[in-house]
Amino acid sequence: MSDPDVLRRLRHELRGAYHHLLLCMDALAVETVDSERLLWLDHIGRAADRCEVAAAEMEGLFAAEPEPAPAGE
Repeated sequence: MSDPDVLRRLRHELRGAYHHLLLCMDALAVETVDSERLLWLDHIGRAADRCEVAAAEMEGLFAAEPEPAPAGE
């Protein structure tokens, strides 16, 4: 398994980005000024990018782990 501190940090980053994404979507739903809606759309895009980066880093941690050797018969 990967270093628990690295995994904990990545989980924290992914969860934070996901919550940011949800909050921005909620704000966009109630915003009525077009210029402000564009700002919320920008925030949504940035939060989605942060989710993607954190998920890719997590995937990289697990992809780097060697496969266990098959048990001999």
